[in-house]
Amino acid sequence: MVASAGRKLCGCGSGKRRNQCCGGRLPTYRSSRFKFDEPAAIDGVAFHPDGTVSLIESGHIKIPINSFTEELRDSNKGEKKLLSIPTGVDRSFIDQLQAMAIYDNVFAIDTGTKTVNGEEMSLACFVECQRTATSVKIYPMGIFEFRGKVEFPENFGWLLLISLLREKGFIRNKERIAIITDSDAGNHQAYNSRERPYFIGQFLPESVQLVYAFDKSRSIPGIAVKQCDKLTQKFFEIFKNSDFPKPVRIDSSEGPCHAFRLWFLADGTTLSSDTDEANKSFLLNAIAQ
Repeated sequence: MVASAGRKLCGCGSGKRRNQCCGGRLPTYRSSRFKFDEPAAIDGVAFHPDGTVSLIESGHIKIPINSFTEELRDSNKGEKKLLSIPTGVDRSFIDQLQAMAIYDNVFAIDTGTKTVNGEEMSLACFVECQRTATSVKIYPMGIFEFRGKVEFPENFGWLLLISLLREKGFIRNKERIAIITDSDAGNHQAYNSRERPYFIGQFLPESVQLVYAFDKSRSIPGIAVKQCDKLTQKFFEIFKNSDFPKPVRIDSSEGPCHAFRLWFLADGTTLSSDTDEANKSFLLNAIAQ
């Protein structure tokens, strides 16, 4: 008896059946996208030895106002974007590692919201992505815990992360920061160009860019976001079944949530937090930035 192709294990090593893994997916493809501030009559493409890509107009390189390294997949509902990395005005890449290498520091964050013990709780887990010669290593950093019904909780998580990075000295004038997220992709370009606030009057710092990654993408940014999501689900269970003291309460006139706490992660598992006074001070400073 011959086993059907769909029952065979996938060759990628996931342990899943082929039709539930790579065999059940449409192929993906990478692209470089360029944005210009005026119509352009592009008549050529140049691939450079350093892996960058340029567009040619009338024999000369046409400089865009921004460019992006992207990964896409065709679907029954049309083209689905899996990855979009802003790479600036002077270059674009096909390779995602090269695209990420233009940033001095890379972080990822994902926020989940659930009702826990009768109260709405959000956990925004964040990690640092450190580049090596051939890959990227992902290190869990911490969790923002906030309670109450917060409008745009994912974007609020970005605000908290940016405030923490500023406090820790990561955000400097000449350093480029990438924050990977899997939400609000349609507004990333407006947020990155500072045309629109990403959260209640807050604009991105000049040195920060948002990178979109679908958490089921096999790209490195997608894996980073997926890691954040796994941490979020793990700690929801921990908080649900543990008797941690509740976080410091916040007056409704002081912030968008009614309770807040910043947890730091040691070795990805051990939680530690500062005093209630320090947590409240951090939150109020973040909102006031």
